[in-house]
Amino acid sequence: MKCPYLEEIVVNYCAVAPVRKMIPKGKHKELSKCEQGYFDCPVYQNYLMKKKQERRNGDGRKEK
Repeated sequence: MKCPYLEEIVVNYCAVAPVRKMIPKGKHKELSKCEQGYFDCPVYQNYLMKKKQERRNGDGRKEK
């Protein structure tokens, strides 16, 4: 018998964030920042900056 307090929900997570934090998926009308305006997200901006630096280095190595 399963626990009566066990709930099942659909979640999202950010694949580029340093720590995976589960974000419950809300109603379809309530779009989160990640689903609608992710261009302003500081985590996404940091990811883009690192990718650009890797491209400038040529072979994809990270600059120390």
